[in-house]
Amino acid sequence: MLIEKIGRYSVALSFALCPAFAFADPLVSGIEGEITDGQTITVSGSGFGTFDGRIISWDDFEDQKVGQTVHGSPSKIGADWSTQYGYVGEAIVFDSTRAVSGDTSVKIDWSKQPVPGIKAFGWNGQRPISRIYISYWRFMEGDYSQADADNHKQFYLFGSNNEFPQFMPLIPAGSWHWHIYNNVGSSRSSGLGTKNSEGWGWGNTNKEFQRWEWHVELNSPVDSYNGIVKGWMDGVLGFDFADYRVRVVDGTFDDFRLGHMAGGFVDTAKAWFDDVYTATTPARIEICAVSVWDECGKTKVLQIPQPEKWRDNSVTVTIRDANRFGGQAGFLYVIDADGNVSPPYSLGPSTAPKAPSVRIE
Repeated sequence: MLIEKIGRYSVALSFALCPAFAFADPLVSGIEGEITDGQTITVSGSGFGTFDGRIISWDDFEDQKVGQTVHGSPSKIGADWSTQYGYVGEAIVFDSTRAVSGDTSVKIDWSKQPVPGIKAFGWNGQRPISRIYISYWRFMEGDYSQADADNHKQFYLFGSNNEFPQFMPLIPAGSWHWHIYNNVGSSRSSGLGTKNSEGWGWGNTNKEFQRWEWHVELNSPVDSYNGIVKGWMDGVLGFDFADYRVRVVDGTFDDFRLGHMAGGFVDTAKAWFDDVYTATTPARIEICAVSVWDECGKTKVLQIPQPEKWRDNSVTVTIRDANRFGGQAGFLYVIDADGNVSPPYSLGPSTAPKAPSVRIE
């Protein structure tokens, strides 16, 4: 059995917190607790603001049974997992072949019956959602062919009014680059297109685990071009739009379907997803191996916040996945409800992170 791991890093970590609706810049003054798995820490400071939202779902899938269908399974926090069209079968299961944290992830295999390319999991019935933050690790493989007009949607957000609003990141049929799309046209006021700015395409986003993050806010009113879309891959911002028309009718987001579609290469396409987190606010804590936020890359580890314990002067979190940092200190960051990132707070002497490791059993 092959388990791909994102790594065992020997690093120093640092915390940082950012304010939501605060007048002062976020500032960390100290932390209480140990940076080890399962330990609760409290970060003190000022200007952290409020959590200003809710966690919709979170799961690292370590409590799930390998081989079991995903449909109907409980998540660690929030909405239960379901599959699109209520699919139950071996095409969407918990799997131990590849994982980022622990040993288990969700595997989608589009080559399994039924053949049509739509196979996805996520949640439904979670309205009203006018703002959403999404984070997941993705490993995908398959014989993608631009010439044969293959295409793939990473996920699909559906709305509460006749399936609108809509949002998806995708490689359109016959294209190579990742775009964003709302399936209703007239999405950008500038008319400059929706391709990412970093050259991300099929060739450089497959056959390795990469962390994708998204922040989407609905335009208001519905005829305005003021919706926000931001998308990161391994910490690099490649989508940054403030003039996006996500919806054309009244309504909010309701359903989330990760994996959604692999069209044209359904005989080979497979993907693994791990550490799936969705919330109506970007407020959270991250552990990172370096002291420069924009250089964290794959070393970032999302720490799940406790909304009821988020205060303007303190944030409480239970540490997870600390083994990726060799059990040593590093840097912690706190991101506020407006997406602002605090300066790094050093937890110890920094060392260079180790390269990702692969374990074979």
